[in-house]
Amino acid sequence: MAKVSSDGVQGDLKLADIVNCPVCSGLLKDAKLLPCSHSYCLRCLEGLTRDQANAETGQLACPRCNSSFSIPSGGLQNLPQNVYVDDLFQLASDRPGSGSGDERDPSDSQGGEHSPIRTYGAYF
Repeated sequence: MAKVSSDGVQGDLKLADIVNCPVCSGLLKDAKLLPCSHSYCLRCLEGLTRDQANAETGQLACPRCNSSFSIPSGGLQNLPQNVYVDDLFQLASDRPGSGSGDERDPSDSQGGEHSPIRTYGAYF
């Protein structure tokens, strides 16, 4: 899966910290926002429910901060979408010369020369 480098980003928070999933280390795909404000790929969260024994009780712990939350009725797909990450990907892909593909394609392991995220990173 493609990754975003934090090269050229100033400060403690890196662009990669925002757009990469802490579980799979790839770009967030179908990013879900937990009550603690951390984001994960829906598929990664589904994998965590299989791994955590307390998932059967309707609870799941955030892998990053370990805060527990109730799984919404209807499942993890009913967690809020992280629209900020989605907007960041959209903004980056709308830049002229950045290409129009979705850089979250798992078959693209390096990201292209005109990767929206690489191009967007030039602003930092």
